[in-house]
Amino acid sequence: MSVNLKSLIGRLTDTSRRALEAAAGLAVSQSHYEVEMEHWLGKLTDVPDGDIPRILRHFEIQPDAFLRDVAQGLAGFKTGSGSRPNLTQSIEEIASEGWLYASIDYGATKVRSGALFLAILRNPILQRRLAEFSPAAAGISADALGKDLLKIVEGAPEDREVMAAAAAASRGLGGGAAGPTASGGA
Repeated sequence: MSVNLKSLIGRLTDTSRRALEAAAGLAVSQSHYEVEMEHWLGKLTDVPDGDIPRILRHFEIQPDAFLRDVAQGLAGFKTGSGSRPNLTQSIEEIASEGWLYASIDYGATKVRSGALFLAILRNPILQRRLAEFSPAAAGISADALGKDLLKIVEGAPEDREVMAAAAAASRGLGGGAAGPTASGGA
């Protein structure tokens, strides 16, 4: 299935989109040839009180320890690129699957980082790749996270973004009910 990547990135919360931009900057600064899942996860984990740190703490993983795992994973990447890195297929898969979970499972109009992390855990290939650099994070139950995601991330900065997007969508549809996103969406 071919997806318009620009449109998909437009579905991300500002937090998730800015983290992707920062991930690209990180790839450039480390002379990496591509922007990988690890770059994005690291920048999403850097968000103070964000979805990813909340999820990690909920499952008894220290965000700082996870960031060390990410850094160790990034250290193994090939370096030497002098040009702008490309986004990998895994980034597109994470964003696409995250959009499916956010919109279908949680009724959201924007994809928050918690839904992106859920997409990684539910994708067998991406979950195995996560296990290569962070076995603890890869051991998080996708079912448990999917069931409790909105409770785990409640109050995170992305809540405001998701609720604002739901309100805007509701106004655009004639003021109807905003659905699950009004109480925290994905």
